Amino acid sequence: MEYDSWFKKAGELTTDALKTSVIRRTDARSITPNLAPALMIAFSEANHLLGLGYDLPEHLKGMYAHADAIRMQFVQLELLSERYNEMHRQLLEPERPLVRLSPQAVYCSRETV
Repeated sequence: MEYDSWFKKAGELTTDALKTSVIRRTDARSITPNLAPALMIAFSEANHLLGLGYDLPEHLKGMYAHADAIRMQFVQLELLSERYNEMHRQLLEPERPLVRLSPQAVYCSRETV
């Protein structure tokens, strides 16, 4: 019974993760990676369940096949966000309009993962 509940929840989680932007604004001058911590937990659980011979939801199965690449890209997004935020902290007020981050500038197709 617990596996069935997990299977449904993990399927919904991965479907929702594919619909969200990979970067979000925290305020007017800061950005942060937007990856649900629950997704990383689902990857860990998937690893254990596969070892026990259980099946995974289709979306999670596809994402889990690229889990290492997703984790690595998330770490890179964290580094980029930190650099971007630090750059904005050091900008002088007249320079700020020259450095804008639009959602289109950080759009990342999940098909490239």
